[in-house]
Order: sequence, then structure tokens, then C-alpha cells
Amino acid sequence: ENLKDLTSTKVHRTPEETYFKYQGEEIIKQSGLSYTIIRVSGFNESPSTDSSAVRLQKTNENISPVSRADLSQVIASALLEPNACNLVLYMTKSNQ
Repeated sequence: ENLKDLTSTKVHRTPEETYFKYQGEEIIKQSGLSYTIIRVSGFNESPSTDSSAVRLQKTNENISPVSRADLSQVIASALLEPNACNLVLYMTKSNQ
């Protein structure tokens, strides 16, 4: 295995998995509950050392894998941020 295979885990889904994932998101959006959906392209094992190393955006253009640690910080922050309600965002590494 090369180093890239060990440090990056891309999310590979079957068409059926993708369909049901998006159906679940639609159920959440139409439920009347507050939500924040954060999508990632995959995971790596390299947590960022500062919060400006990740970016949230509304499109899936130019997204790259993020660490699970960074994702957990973003999720916890979204719980406390009223402006994050009822949004669907893509998380990626920042281009620094």
C-alpha cells in the first residue's frame, strides 16, 4: 500500500446507498426540526492545528478529505451557532 492509501479514506457508496442517504436528509429537512447537515468527501488522519485550516461551503466544488477530529469540532460548534440552523454544508481543507 502506498502512503496516500493509508492517510486518506474516500467515501465510496453504491447508488442505492447514495439514494437512501439523500432520502434521509430530505426527511430531516422536512421534519420541522432544526438541523445542520455537514457533508465530507472522505477522511484523513491529519487533524488541523488551527480552526482556519477548514472551510465550510455550500457547493461540493474543490472539496478534499478532512480529519474526523476536525469534523467533530465543526459539529460541536454548529450545535452552538444559531446561524448554522437549517443548512447543508460541505466541509473541506482550506487553501492556505
